[in-house]
Amino acid sequence: MAAVVAAGTTHPLGERPTPTDGAAAIEDAVVDALDAARAAGRRPASIGLSVAGLVETDRSTVALAPNLPLREHDLGGRLRARTGLPVVVENDVNAAGWGEYLALPAPVSSYLVVMVGTGLGGAFVADGHLVRGVAGLAMEVGHLVHEVDGAGCGCGGRGCWEQYASGTALVQGVRRTAGAAGWTGRDVQAAADRGDPVALAGFAGLGEALGEGLADLVLLTNPEVVTLGGGVARSAGHFLGRARQVLAARLGPNRAFLVPELRLSVLGPVAALTGVADLALDRLPVG
Repeated sequence: MAAVVAAGTTHPLGERPTPTDGAAAIEDAVVDALDAARAAGRRPASIGLSVAGLVETDRSTVALAPNLPLREHDLGGRLRARTGLPVVVENDVNAAGWGEYLALPAPVSSYLVVMVGTGLGGAFVADGHLVRGVAGLAMEVGHLVHEVDGAGCGCGGRGCWEQYASGTALVQGVRRTAGAAGWTGRDVQAAADRGDPVALAGFAGLGEALGEGLADLVLLTNPEVVTLGGGVARSAGHFLGRARQVLAARLGPNRAFLVPELRLSVLGPVAALTGVADLALDRLPVG
């Protein structure tokens, strides 16, 4: 939920559930984490918050967080008032994308991250800067139209990419085909590891949908490197090869030079923590 930066070092404070019973409870939890850091002898200099939601360009106001009680809520401002510290609030995928960018072995001028989990999200770094858009909502790639008049999406649209290339899409598709209504993502992965043909076909379909959408993003952003992260990436052995094949085929031989390096996350679950901690350093006074 939070990263506290002390003397330029990220100190994870352990996992704790994010409250869902009100914005005040979320603020209290952050203050409690801050107090815990101080009790451990640390001297926090700033606070970074990674939020699964739409964050405005002030990097303080959460416009909408579908699974949290935050709507047009100045979370950063309220916490600055309570703690006296600089606060940065960032979308979780942007934060993770920035963390992965920092972990690259060498800087690149154009870098794309796609997080494949329950849904699908993206982040783009150009010339060392996160691309946020005029309202802070750039790279909502999961809601690009993948199939006209396709499956309904929670956003209200139809045919969104995440309805075909996400953990939710994978599990739902395997459930329908196998008649296994109670299967979870772990069940699907375990079945694929055993060589179950339905599970393997599900992963192949995921890889195909990913490759098709990635081809569109490559034409839009022309990245040097693309990183795939999120929970589903842990099963990349079952779909990454297919995604690479479809990406190359969609771009075609005349645009083969556009095919980027496609790699997996190196930070995993701490990518967002790493990214938002670094972004919080920007809010520290100079000198």
